[in-house]
Amino acid sequence: MIIRGTTPLLTFTVNNPDIDFNAIEECWVTIRIVPKGQNKKDRTYYKEQMEFDAEHRTIMLRLTQEDTLQLTASPCQVQMRLKLTNGIAYASEIFEETVEKILNSGVI
Repeated sequence: MIIRGTTPLLTFTVNNPDIDFNAIEECWVTIRIVPKGQNKKDRTYYKEQMEFDAEHRTIMLRLTQEDTLQLTASPCQVQMRLKLTNGIAYASEIFEETVEKILNSGVI
């Protein structure tokens, strides 16, 4: 669950032992919003915006208040993709996250 106006930490656990964290060349996390009756909106975050923990095999992305305020109070889809230096690419399954509204919108 993501609450608008907060700074959630999205954490992806990499269970594939073939993925060497030292060989990650590119990493993207895309959040797709599909408002009812409107066109989809994608926001993609890149490797430079993420933290990598090879010991725990996790990739983390901290969203800002501004990021979450752009989300509508409806489900969104989240997917991580990465490419290793040898050219092999991977993608996570697509997760659906609930986006909860707040009473007083804006950055604190």
